[in-house]
Amino acid sequence: MVTLFDGHDVPLLFFVSDRPGGAGGMDIWQARIVDGKAVDIHPLPPPVNSPGNERCPWYDHGTRTLWFSSDHHPGLGGYDIFTAVFKDDVFGPVINAGRPLNSPANDLYPSIDPGSGEGWITSNRIGSFAAKGATCCNDLYRFRSSGSLVHLADTVGRKGRALVDTPTGGTALRAISERLPLKLYFHNDDPDPRTTARTTEQDYATTYRRYRALLPEYDREGDAAELNGFFRDEVDRGYLDLAELTIALGETLDQGTSVTLEVRGHASPLALNEYNRYLSERRISSLRNHLLKVDGGALSPYINGNSTNGASLVLKSLPFGEEASAQGVSDQLSDLTNSVYGVAASRERRIEITSIQLHTDAESDRIRTIRKQLGDLQQEEERIVSFILENPDTTPMLLLDSKADCGCTTAALKENSIEPGGAIEVDLVFNGHAPIGPLERTVVIRTNGQPELFELVIEGMIVP
Repeated sequence: MVTLFDGHDVPLLFFVSDRPGGAGGMDIWQARIVDGKAVDIHPLPPPVNSPGNERCPWYDHGTRTLWFSSDHHPGLGGYDIFTAVFKDDVFGPVINAGRPLNSPANDLYPSIDPGSGEGWITSNRIGSFAAKGATCCNDLYRFRSSGSLVHLADTVGRKGRALVDTPTGGTALRAISERLPLKLYFHNDDPDPRTTARTTEQDYATTYRRYRALLPEYDREGDAAELNGFFRDEVDRGYLDLAELTIALGETLDQGTSVTLEVRGHASPLALNEYNRYLSERRISSLRNHLLKVDGGALSPYINGNSTNGASLVLKSLPFGEEASAQGVSDQLSDLTNSVYGVAASRERRIEITSIQLHTDAESDRIRTIRKQLGDLQQEEERIVSFILENPDTTPMLLLDSKADCGCTTAALKENSIEPGGAIEVDLVFNGHAPIGPLERTVVIRTNGQPELFELVIEGMIVP
């Protein structure tokens, strides 16, 4: 496999070889082409080449990005596709292209058309045309910049088959649900160390890259072999799973189906319980920021409640502090090997997506959920929140009754009916009686029309 591009005022050639002098196995080599001859031949240094096998280089001159396949860098199994950006005469960090480009099978020969945003790979993933075993044979796959993969028929020696989409939308989300919890890991006291803030401006991608860059420090302070396995199999896997989740979320929400993610926070026991709860809340906040920013902010209308199709993406958080951490994890500042750099402590510094709930169109017709984010709420201080209820029908809608999930919250029904095509205002009263921490309270109003139920939800944080 060769790739040509113009750089340093002369053509450069990338090729693959297992000749002596490489990092091990098959490596990617580089040469300059002068008067039709290859000169200055040398292997690419780490981080591109590894002790394993690197193959199939392809260079995007517009973005200065090298695409290639490797069976050694952290991935999903077999050969995965990776990228590295060329800057200041060196290639930067190697980044896994993530799902759906990568799979547990072999994914090879990436190429991209920068103009159309369309690219191609070969893969023997399940679903390819198989002469015998499910992963016996390679097929061509086409992908677009949106991240969705489309299988392309092999037209050599047989009639071409129709294009078949890989699992998308709700189907993909349900498949991800079967693998929950999805775990995302953090460095000690990250993000925003030594603060008692409950939110952060940082996003998870930033905290992940910062954490990943600390692996050499972890190796020096702890068990290098065990830590490398943890970062490869758990930290990197969580980030790749998150990439897969965001693609499936976008497809599902674009189809008009609302989604609720339940997220649980954890922290190692190095600090006080109350501090760890705040830290867990910041980590959940970093996930929310990640979802707001990913894919150029494509998910933000669904999170902010202003999508054109009415679908919504809701994060329900349940932060935990030290009381939820595993027994036996060191909480001694003098024992950093175990309390910070040990794998047991590292596993505690995480958030988990524990549930993915889909709300279908039929459910949306029957139940109308309206959420209000209230931010910080003073404990024992009453709060009145107004909601607007609309009747889309051509007949009057009767409000039959209301029911709250706790005695601290009630709905004041000023009127008991809504005219056809009209709307009324309902005040939800929260009396402030709740423990310090995350708050979610719901009042359900039953009607004789469509929707059958109005769910009025307030969310916030109870503070002293």
